Amino acid sequence: MHDFGLTREQLGAIALNARRNAGLNPDAIYRALLTMDEYQAARMISEPLCLYDCDVPCDAASASSKVHRFGWLSGGRI
Repeated sequence: MHDFGLTREQLGAIALNARRNAGLNPDAIYRALLTMDEYQAARMISEPLCLYDCDVPCDAASASSKVHRFGWLSGGRI
């Protein structure tokens, strides 16, 4: 967000699109549409990410990846 000027509305558009696509999947956990107002009102998890930016831990398959500003932290250059 800070380096490229990404806005909360742009992050919200990603979450809204994901939820809209989930609505087409009968096996999806969250199928109800999400509004931008609901997205904006969600609690912050870690600035700039709110609840709807995070993965739903439903099958223990969540992963995390960290990238250093000047290169990869693991398995590559720094």
